[in-house]
Amino acid sequence: MLIRINALKAVLVSATLALVLVFLTSKAIEYVQGAKGNQLSTDASSPAAASTPQATSADGLTRFNATDWNARQPAELDHLVSIWPNDSALRKAATERYAQETSTVAKENLEHLLTAHPLPEIRAQAMAWAQVPDNPTVRANGFNILKRLQPQTASYRLIRQAFEQENDPAVLAAVVWALQPVYNVLDPDEVRQVVPRLHELTRHPSANVRTASIQRLAQWDRAQKHIEQDVLRLLPDQDTEVRIAAIGASSIAALTSDAVKQRLFAMLDSHKGDDELRSILLLQLDRFSLTAKEYSKYLAVQHELFGVPE
Repeated sequence: MLIRINALKAVLVSATLALVLVFLTSKAIEYVQGAKGNQLSTDASSPAAASTPQATSADGLTRFNATDWNARQPAELDHLVSIWPNDSALRKAATERYAQETSTVAKENLEHLLTAHPLPEIRAQAMAWAQVPDNPTVRANGFNILKRLQPQTASYRLIRQAFEQENDPAVLAAVVWALQPVYNVLDPDEVRQVVPRLHELTRHPSANVRTASIQRLAQWDRAQKHIEQDVLRLLPDQDTEVRIAAIGASSIAALTSDAVKQRLFAMLDSHKGDDELRSILLLQLDRFSLTAKEYSKYLAVQHELFGVPE
């Protein structure tokens, strides 16, 4: 069984990476970035920082303007990231472009560039955008930047306020994604306030808000007061992204109850034709103890999807 499951993992890695691996490893990255951001904030006023020469802007701006931001160009993006801290003209151009961009892919690429080095000026700009009262698009931009940065006291306070007060669904979804505990330490008083609100938002009419809320609830509800019942309710959600988020949340929260297992098996039958989702379900079932009958079904679906011998 171990050999077959390991083979299956290799086949499924691209389908499941966005669900669990990226989510979990990003926590460590955010923590390190946050620490570096604090160091940068401290160092910014030092004589050494003041005397650091600015890189010439010609190369950065030329390459920035030539980049197709609607495409994945990791090598080009890595180069721009490498010169980002010392190129103020590049930072200005990228910030202005991001504020005007409407393409989802382009915005994601620009968010990566803007937040690869957690510079104080980028955090300050994001916080300013997040507080624009009459423009939800701009507010969403601000929180979408903040969600990629390790929260500090001031930004966390802003996120928490919006978490309670924001009504626009697109902005609220960005706020929920940005709702991370400061340095990933859960304050018990915060948990008592945040968990019930996230539980409530898993019923929000917006699929984007439900998606963000079930994932964040898996992170915050470590006592598992609500997470299992909310995962069970959202696994059959009508929206595909919500269903996938619920599957991922079950893994993040390490849910292994029989109720969750049976719901995942039921989805194998109810989503025939959706090979990607069924592949994700198989990998999640790897976490559970299976009966002989369940194992037989597991192997049958594995064979159906990948031709692995039963």
